[in-house]
Amino acid sequence: MFHKLLLFVVLLLSVSANGASLQSYLKSAIQNNHNIIAAEHRFDSAEAKIDFVGGLPDPQLRLGISLQPIETRLGSQSHSLSLSQQFPMWGKRGLQTERQRLVSEIDGAYLAGVKASVLGDVEILWWELATLDYSVEKTLEHQKLVAAQLEVAEAGYSSGGEYSDIIDVKLANDIVADSVAELRSKRIPLISKLFAMTTLSGSPDAVWQQWTPFVPELDQLLSKLNEAPELLVAVGNSKVAESSVELAGKRKLPDLTTGIDWVAIDERDIDMDNNGSDAVIARIGFNLPIWGGQNKAAEQSAAAHYAFTQSIENNTRLLLIAELESLVSKCESAVRRHKLYNENLLPQAEEAVLVISAAYESGHSGFADLIDAQKRVLDYELEFSKACLDGRTAISRMNIILGNLPEGI
Repeated sequence: MFHKLLLFVVLLLSVSANGASLQSYLKSAIQNNHNIIAAEHRFDSAEAKIDFVGGLPDPQLRLGISLQPIETRLGSQSHSLSLSQQFPMWGKRGLQTERQRLVSEIDGAYLAGVKASVLGDVEILWWELATLDYSVEKTLEHQKLVAAQLEVAEAGYSSGGEYSDIIDVKLANDIVADSVAELRSKRIPLISKLFAMTTLSGSPDAVWQQWTPFVPELDQLLSKLNEAPELLVAVGNSKVAESSVELAGKRKLPDLTTGIDWVAIDERDIDMDNNGSDAVIARIGFNLPIWGGQNKAAEQSAAAHYAFTQSIENNTRLLLIAELESLVSKCESAVRRHKLYNENLLPQAEEAVLVISAAYESGHSGFADLIDAQKRVLDYELEFSKACLDGRTAISRMNIILGNLPEGI
């Protein structure tokens, strides 16, 4: 009974997700993707630490009990109580607070980058699935054409035609059937990736649409590079390292500690002024950072780490510039191929099918020529859809780099 109920729930979830739009998947990802949720917790943790790291150290309370009472003129000291508080000096607390604020900004940029990356990948997977379904649809249409030609070839052979026509059509049919099977085998992995990123099960209603050719200006993209989450993280790490250098330089400066001691004194069996009066002692002190080697090592370590983060920042900037240039080039290639197939090759290939079909009917062309012409149309349609997918993917990758979320999110 339990297994039947579980199966019913799974089927219900699958049915509920069938026909889900791209926006549904994007909204589910923003709410349920575990990478995004983890990044949100990381940011919340960093923000909560801002007040914590800039606070004072915990005060110290000490209780002392004399195992052997210490005799004094006013009486024996039996126990004592002391309270002390350290105060970091020279702006150390302010630097620690500022450094943690920078860490919080870094985690905020990291969160923005994770969101852009996850949603951009969902968008790319959606259009990959739509393009795959479109390819399957077009290949099945071609398979129907081949199957119809097989009937014609068999009828022609029975009327004294060439048996080679039947062989050509059967070979073409086998190749097309294999292509359909290969394309369909790629669907499940794409749906599995979508489920992993969005937690939406079932089969999405990814309908293929033509891409409107568009190439962003490289200068405009580069003008927004400073807003790129990956670069913001690298810049933030450099700022944190820089504040660590300043904080390490203050390590050789002493901190203030103040306190008060109360010493309990028992009364003596004599007549004396202040007999048994407790002692109260106010204290002030400083730590002594006299180990120059340690202080110098701390400063050198912080300076080296700062140089490391600066190199990472510069490298990140150069890599992002190179990636944006590459994506613009890919987008230009997609636009060029979009125009080539849509305006030139596809119309010419479709016209060639009509010409060869007429020639075949008049006996001036063979089955192989007709099959090749129809296969050429299919190939160009698939290449055209791939150009659309490549253009969309390039645009999505640009948005991921710049931290832009899909429209409607």
